[in-house]
Amino acid sequence: MALPSFIRVKDDSVYYNGENEFLLFVPESYFDRRIAVIEGVYVEMLGIANYAVNVKPGGSVNKNVRTFYFPARFTTRPGRIEKVKDFQLTPNCKEDFRIFHYTNNKEDQIIVSTKVPQDILDVEDFFRVFVAAGHILTTIPYDELYKYFLDSIEISGNSYNLPASQFGLLVSELCRDPHDINKPFRLGTAIDKDMCSYKPISVKDVPKLVSPFTSLTSENFDKAVVGAIMNKNEESTPLERVLMG
Repeated sequence: MALPSFIRVKDDSVYYNGENEFLLFVPESYFDRRIAVIEGVYVEMLGIANYAVNVKPGGSVNKNVRTFYFPARFTTRPGRIEKVKDFQLTPNCKEDFRIFHYTNNKEDQIIVSTKVPQDILDVEDFFRVFVAAGHILTTIPYDELYKYFLDSIEISGNSYNLPASQFGLLVSELCRDPHDINKPFRLGTAIDKDMCSYKPISVKDVPKLVSPFTSLTSENFDKAVVGAIMNKNEESTPLERVLMG
């Protein structure tokens, strides 16, 4: 695969090779959960973020945002780090970020070393972000989310030995309709207009949206009771029919 013209590789390190700046947008929540850790001038982080190239200082980035796709840990060395709050990255993505700035020089390294060790803990970090926290970047199209699960485990040198459809099933429950959180994204009308308009939630919050009975099976009993009371879904699940006769 040919390298983009805006990067260059030297001694296993990746540098910016374009004009103005290369910006990497890292969610602030990554630092809260230690998915991203600052170590001196370096930052070790999970490689799921967004970036923009050829950005002038103070210029708009909305039309140039792309997905940084490497679902494993790597080390980067930005020239400087900027904190922003409630930053509107795209029409579907607004949150707190730390923006990493890189310029075309010999010091700023987008990737310090392309030789990344295979570590199953990277998969654990991935699940903590995508599944446990429900922090899925809404710049990723809905129909591509399942690939992140497969590539994450492959990079670690392992395999789930499961078909891709199993992860598609998981994604289908984590992504909800932006107009009605009780409805999966796949069953709403928003999916026909924008594949990135879903609202991601934690897997811990899924049971209370399925049915009153399922809500009671979730881990937080206080929230489970409230969810069961608030849920108006009268349809029973297969498990509920078995247990309740």
